[in-house]
Amino acid sequence: MSHSRNKLPTEILLRIFELVYHTYDFSFSRVRTLRQGRLVCKDWNKAAQKYYYKDITMDKSVDKLLDTLRNNISVRSHVRKVSFDESFLTVENLYGKLEQLFGFCPGIRELYTEDGRVNEMLLPYLLQEGIQLKNLEMFCMEGALGYDYLTHLIAPFVALKFCKTLKDLDLRMDTFVDNVAQHRQKLLIDQLSSFVSLTHLSILNLKSLAANQIEKILNDCSSTLSSLVIHSFEISPWDKSLDEIKPMKHLKNLRIVETDNFALPTLEYFAHKFTGLEKLIIQSFKYPNENEEDWWNCFIPVCQRLKIFNIETRFSRTAVQQQIEKCAHLAVKSAEGIVNKKLSFSFKSSSERIYSNIVMTKNSSTLAVKLEFYHVKDLIYWMKEYAPNTVEFTGIELMNKHYEKFVVSETDAHMTELMPICLRIYFEIFCKARSLSTFMKSLKTFGRRQQSTSFAFDKIILCGKWNELDEGLVENYNIARLSFKHSVLFEDVLPIISSKMIKLDKLTIDTCSILTNEPYNLKIFLPATRLGSLALIFAPFINATDDRTFLTSNGAPDLDNFLENEALVSAVSPTGCYTLKIETERRSCVIRRQGNKSVAYKRNVRVHGTKNNFLIWIKCLELTEFMVAGDKSRFRSPHKFESFE
Repeated sequence: MSHSRNKLPTEILLRIFELVYHTYDFSFSRVRTLRQGRLVCKDWNKAAQKYYYKDITMDKSVDKLLDTLRNNISVRSHVRKVSFDESFLTVENLYGKLEQLFGFCPGIRELYTEDGRVNEMLLPYLLQEGIQLKNLEMFCMEGALGYDYLTHLIAPFVALKFCKTLKDLDLRMDTFVDNVAQHRQKLLIDQLSSFVSLTHLSILNLKSLAANQIEKILNDCSSTLSSLVIHSFEISPWDKSLDEIKPMKHLKNLRIVETDNFALPTLEYFAHKFTGLEKLIIQSFKYPNENEEDWWNCFIPVCQRLKIFNIETRFSRTAVQQQIEKCAHLAVKSAEGIVNKKLSFSFKSSSERIYSNIVMTKNSSTLAVKLEFYHVKDLIYWMKEYAPNTVEFTGIELMNKHYEKFVVSETDAHMTELMPICLRIYFEIFCKARSLSTFMKSLKTFGRRQQSTSFAFDKIILCGKWNELDEGLVENYNIARLSFKHSVLFEDVLPIISSKMIKLDKLTIDTCSILTNEPYNLKIFLPATRLGSLALIFAPFINATDDRTFLTSNGAPDLDNFLENEALVSAVSPTGCYTLKIETERRSCVIRRQGNKSVAYKRNVRVHGTKNNFLIWIKCLELTEFMVAGDKSRFRSPHKFESFE
């Protein structure tokens, strides 16, 4: 292949142009863009035309578009998708414009509308005998499911007209529509075998049909069908032998939404029907308490043969342990050959205690299990069989509540020096049980395996000098990475953690409220740990909450708060100043920084933090690289690690 920029293949130019277009904000017209492109490469205009005109919009400026198509014959063949804007209804000689468009571009494949009145205009027009869009693959009206009455009335007939080429179809079995509408849908169902190019089918309210009716619909689908979406999937017990179910080996992707129950009869039909399935999405169904053993004996083999799945189950309040252990067993069976196994615990607030969920997601390289519960209790122990290599906890504490508790008022200003003591007492009383229990149980359960595990804690509160933490973590844990984000940490807790983790590939402390023993001095002391990477990111702690009412226009906290490390955040800002002291077993140094850039470098110098020169003191046995960074939104360049050893 020639390396001349004037003879690059169109496919490569197309990719380059698409990247450039999405990277930069082009404010000039399409014509000017093409002229700019030709200055770079003689063949650039071909790729630009193909990219620009594959997707066009019919709106009030349609005359300019039609002029372009009229004067540039080469552009017409690129048009694949046409979207209709509501403003198109205001143009003169509207149907004349449509006639010109379809005459210029007979190769149109997709038609899109997002307005009921546009549907009223377009659908009857498409039914005319003279309209021959021989390549039409899809017409999407208001997202396919938001149909107005007229769309209900005409859309089935439009679909039948283009049945030989359509690749996307919606069937609606709504129980609320009138008998005439049901007959129109029956007309589609009876002619389903005529859709010989169909690749995607969406069926609404399938549970209104009997099992034999569902079987007939699916059997009438073309062998080209690879993707199916079913809303409200529920099947009555199959009254024949399961061996009489005709397998759909060609169907690869299935999505089930708005289903309440996924009972054994439905599952048995599912297992025998969709034998070629590779991808499955089931959105939130109740845990099957009836015929539980039979259900799992059928469900696990189905999941094992899938390459990709996303399954969400709602739990009952009874027999939770057994339900969790069954899901853990499914995860183990599905994890064969998977490199990355993730486990996430997402804590619900007290107002969300109605349901507890588990979501399992699998792709070619990762299996992820997410539990959404009010309290962790023994959930961690019940998931031990799964043996993940990444464990994440989100929303352990309600940071909104704690942040509001410590907003500084005028009467509190004199308490600045006493506040560290008050914070210790407060968190000791109100946050010890949940945070400490979660931290210790997770390390004990998943940190003892031969294979190392990574842990990420979001919105946890770890108070220093907790005897239970020191006594509870009695051994060296095999942990690869440890991360704290949006959390409250007492600096005293870090040496305790270090004594139980003699080696860490990476430690990250991101947007945390770090409570120190001395003002303007932060001690990251890990005296027993050999550390690969250390990432310290200091940003306003308001980011740990969901409340944006306390933010100013530039994103800074509007009110003083005792949980904010204002001096530290200011020190690492583009206009701030701080001193970084690093001590390891092999060397030590002191670096003075302005705007997070080094301005002085010394060895073995005693320093102490001040109001105008914050001290960040890092101590560990070994350190390969480090990063000290401020609020990402305030730095133009991305944060980078710096080598130390």
